[in-house]
Amino acid sequence: MRTGEEAINRGLAKRLAQLAAERERRERAAEKADAEFSVEFLNAARKCFEMIDVDESGTLEKAEIVEAVTSNKKVISFLVNCGNKNLQFLLVPVRLEAALTAMDTDRDGHIDIDEWETCIEDALKNKLAARAAKRELDAKNAAKEIEEFTNEFLSAARRCFELIDKDGGGTLSTAEIVEAVKSDAEVIDFLKNCGEENLQFLLHPPRLKKALAVLDEDKSGEIDVEEWETAIQKGLAHRLEQLSIERQRRDRANARADEEFSAEFLSAARAVFLMIDKDDSGFLDKEEMSARCVRPSTCARRGDGVRSAAAHTPSTRLVTHHPIPPQRHSRPRGQGSDRLPHELRQ
Repeated sequence: MRTGEEAINRGLAKRLAQLAAERERRERAAEKADAEFSVEFLNAARKCFEMIDVDESGTLEKAEIVEAVTSNKKVISFLVNCGNKNLQFLLVPVRLEAALTAMDTDRDGHIDIDEWETCIEDALKNKLAARAAKRELDAKNAAKEIEEFTNEFLSAARRCFELIDKDGGGTLSTAEIVEAVKSDAEVIDFLKNCGEENLQFLLHPPRLKKALAVLDEDKSGEIDVEEWETAIQKGLAHRLEQLSIERQRRDRANARADEEFSAEFLSAARAVFLMIDKDDSGFLDKEEMSARCVRPSTCARRGDGVRSAAAHTPSTRLVTHHPIPPQRHSRPRGQGSDRLPHELRQ
């Protein structure tokens, strides 16, 4: 019979091989996911162009863009998370003109499909790079989580074996197992959550005999260390799979929540800006600021869709003694930028 240390090393070698196979599978899955994402992104970009181009002229005029980024939630949602700064700056009133100038490369006064797709190609490149960076970070975090869980799990498994092996003989007899699963709370708790059904069946008297027959591979009448470790590795693989599924579910939920928040926040911010900018100049002068921001109750009484955002926006974030310059939005350091997407931070 192999020693316990040899069995552990064999289990470790097997686990490392599984990790290598999993890494290759993950890389193939990432390539496939990026290809699918690219198709979906490009389709969404073309649909966005069509939604903005309400007169179906094949070009985007400033008036069409302003109307879309003000009222079309689908357009706003796409632009917020598209990955191209000039496209994202279409959502920011003080940067709109500069963004249009940068996009209009032939200087004909509107954005044609070629100019749009040039921006989209850059956006897709940035999105794929961001996805790769996120995968790398996620892989590091997952590896750390897996390592910590694995160490804790194997330590608990060895502890469980020792608790059952009352006589210290290095094998588990039927009598020792029956006694442990009746009276030892630590053993019971581990087996319930170990992820290996035959070990879990040890807790159920009608299934105990059959479970022991499956675990006892050499038919010696007892469970030795190697047989125990074999079952434990199966349980560990199952638990790690559950951990991975939960992590992916959590990541998807977080990403979806961040996208929804970004779109909602920027839409509300634009609505507040336009509500204050009474002369539609694209700038907020001192008179407009004084009239609209130092008395938040005025905004609250209007009853429009953005009253809450206006009423709860501290006036120190907006009040300035000068018009906002086209390329630079002066803001007290640390205020109002902590939740904006990185690309839109001033």
